[in-house]
Amino acid sequence: MNELKAPGRSPALGTTGNQGGWTARRIVAAPLMVVRRIPFSLLMIGIIVLLAYQTGSVYGDLSPGIRERWGYDLENLRHGRVWILVSSEVLTGYPDHVRNTVLMLIAWLVPYEAVAGTGRALAAYWAGTLIGTGSAALISLVLIQTINWDRAPDLVYGADVGASVGAWGVAGALSVWLVSRGSIWRALGLVIPIGGLLYLGSILATREGISDIAHPIGMATGLAVSAMVTHRWKPGAAPRPYPSRLVGWRRPA
Repeated sequence: MNELKAPGRSPALGTTGNQGGWTARRIVAAPLMVVRRIPFSLLMIGIIVLLAYQTGSVYGDLSPGIRERWGYDLENLRHGRVWILVSSEVLTGYPDHVRNTVLMLIAWLVPYEAVAGTGRALAAYWAGTLIGTGSAALISLVLIQTINWDRAPDLVYGADVGASVGAWGVAGALSVWLVSRGSIWRALGLVIPIGGLLYLGSILATREGISDIAHPIGMATGLAVSAMVTHRWKPGAAPRPYPSRLVGWRRPA
């Protein structure tokens, strides 16, 4: 009589047939699922690092010619160079700027895109950067024209580069998602806007680098976009499953 064999582990692989273990197909598929989950984050980080090497900002200061032609300021927009709205986002000014930009995108954009989706990450990023940078530029222009303040030329006559304002916009959106999770996540989510308020206070207190006000404005924009449009807060709504959305796997029923 044939001996019945209970389903168990494969003697060669040490894993159950189709019920678990890291098969070759899953090993290949796992990175692909992560890429599908965060394409915007990977694209931004990749382009920023590539251009940092190409322009030399990973080794030293960005060339003034490149900054003035491809960076963001009202003077460039006045001359119809609308491409600076995109080009300024992927350029960096110096080695520490490269590092800090990439770290901010990893800390804020990657997790938010993973849990909320690429469309929402795009909305939070671009709303934050366009409204934040645009508002700071207009504030600087008003200060120059009204009180002739010589500490506010940036974003008006001095081109700026970097993705930090958009990253702050995503940080605001991420704080909304964290607060909606409850428990310890809520406390972590509140740290982001509190940090933004402290940063805003330091800018107003020192009156240095008034163009940096773009960062807290960008954060507030991302927070508002996420709260009013993206998540549509509903009392009692079930939270989204963070781990399963992060890697694209489904939890067992």
